[in-house]
Amino acid sequence: MYQTYLATPSFGDPDEALQKLIDVKKELSLLQLEELKCEIQINAIKEAIGHYEALIVPYMFKNKKIINKTVCSFCCETLWGKILICKECGYLCHPKCELNVPPNCSKVKLPKNKRGSSNSVRSVPAVSCDRISLPISHTISAFPTSNSCVMFIRNRFSTSKLLRICSQ
Repeated sequence: MYQTYLATPSFGDPDEALQKLIDVKKELSLLQLEELKCEIQINAIKEAIGHYEALIVPYMFKNKKIINKTVCSFCCETLWGKILICKECGYLCHPKCELNVPPNCSKVKLPKNKRGSSNSVRSVPAVSCDRISLPISHTISAFPTSNSCVMFIRNRFSTSKLLRICSQ
């Protein structure tokens, strides 16, 4: 390519063309590296989930404003103002909790009095919200299933963590 640019001056500066080619190859290498990192993360997640991968059913959240006292189905703290509610099952949570909610929508609407009122902390049958203090670097999230719970440990940057315990 460099020789072609030297032989044909109308193509432009050969050094500039060579530099652009080097830059493009460098960018391509960085993107390929990023792709490999993503593949490694995907494989690690698949390995951790194992055969429970088929049980992942995401929530279909929509924004809603509420006035009545309600409890977040994820963190068990009071909900007020703007909340997220699943169109399929009625799961309630804070917008800040959305990314931490395990994808296990039952697709079955619970009665309104069981979704997260001040009397009932549970929005998904057979799951309670018990709190336990954990070391600085660990959090465990539970995925309720029909017979068991799948636990995931996450690293975070705070002094204590919330552990959701599945009770059946």
